[in-house]
Amino acid sequence: MDYDQFDTEYRRVSEAARTGASDTVLAAELARLRTLAAAITDPADRADAEHDIAGLADVLAHDDEPRPSPPSAP
Repeated sequence: MDYDQFDTEYRRVSEAARTGASDTVLAAELARLRTLAAAITDPADRADAEHDIAGLADVLAHDDEPRPSPPSAP
């Protein structure tokens, strides 16, 4: 597998996250992306893919946190 193939799947999962896919579906998709990343032959591209997955996982992990309140007026 090469990075471009991985990136196509990564973008599909990112779009699913933006459009409200369930946590269960996204967890399965992240696991699938990790498997795909492990199959990337170029070590630098594999590291980039793993970085992409980590970033997406971090965003998804914090997605349900309440937004901070706006600062109060002085």
